[in-house]
Amino acid sequence: MPEASGDWSSRTFGKYMKHLLYLIVLCAIGYFVWEFVFRPIPPQQIRVVSRVAPVEPLPLPTDKTVNDSYDSIRVGPVTYFDVTVKKVSPDSISFIHRDGAITLSLADAPKDIQTKYRFNSAQAEEYALLKAAHAQYKKEKANQEEEDQQKPVIVADKSVEPPNPSFLSQIQQAIPVVTSNPTPSPTLSPEPTPPPTPEEQLQALVSGSPVDATKLANLCEMYPSQANLILKGREIKVTGTIKKLWVKGIQSADMDIDLIGTPKRNVVFSTDYARYNTEHTGRQSYDYKLIKSGNILLMYSSHRKLNGGSYETLDHVVHTEGEKVTLEGLIETTGPASIKIHYAKGIK
Repeated sequence: MPEASGDWSSRTFGKYMKHLLYLIVLCAIGYFVWEFVFRPIPPQQIRVVSRVAPVEPLPLPTDKTVNDSYDSIRVGPVTYFDVTVKKVSPDSISFIHRDGAITLSLADAPKDIQTKYRFNSAQAEEYALLKAAHAQYKKEKANQEEEDQQKPVIVADKSVEPPNPSFLSQIQQAIPVVTSNPTPSPTLSPEPTPPPTPEEQLQALVSGSPVDATKLANLCEMYPSQANLILKGREIKVTGTIKKLWVKGIQSADMDIDLIGTPKRNVVFSTDYARYNTEHTGRQSYDYKLIKSGNILLMYSSHRKLNGGSYETLDHVVHTEGEKVTLEGLIETTGPASIKIHYAKGIK
């Protein structure tokens, strides 16, 4: 009796499906063997953040120690008495005298002193450049150490691939199975904090004590209109390095102190003792005089003689160019070339 066509079709379809299932299983086994046996494992990758270390300059020559005595030495308009020279470098001389101790440039010393200590202008210039190089090296090294404390130099970056699916999961992917996999809810990332406004930066700068002169000049250069509006008339304490000293005013009783700011803008502390004395004593009188000798600003006290006239004696060293100071005053202007600060406590 001939077979019905429907039975033959059902058996043929079942046979093909069984072969197809075998083929899928063989493919899955082959993939499993390749993935876990023959496939090479990628090496661990390490990303090194390179940084060029600052180069240390040549060592400075050792200062010469001496103990030479002189009755007097005249440097510019100032005469020093009972002088004993203690130390000599290629560009300076340090000595004690009747009124104290001081370090002066050999370029300003008398010819006989320069000859005795073999002063050479070219060697002095090279020594000054070498000192500046050492100062720059120390600054760069300190900055690098600070950066190293804030972030690591070597960062391990391991390329971790997601784990390969197991053999059972591959079979499940080959044969569709209805599962209930709930869709995970998306994770909301926090909104970034907006950067501070120029007004907030200036207010934060003034509230800090003391303020770095370079940072103050940089912010005033970035936001000139806001700086003039917020900083004018505010008391401020500033730390910086003296770039230049100036003597000015009636009887050389006032000074300007230029602190290093930016290439286009300095921070200037300026005294006005004529106005200060008028406001506090009602008169303009001075019992001192300022004299600049080389890179040093000196104060001399004035004394009256019994028979008339007056004489001056060295009181103390006020400031030295290159010195790091912290000064306090009242901001008067934040102009395009300099930030002028009234300095009422500077000399005495």
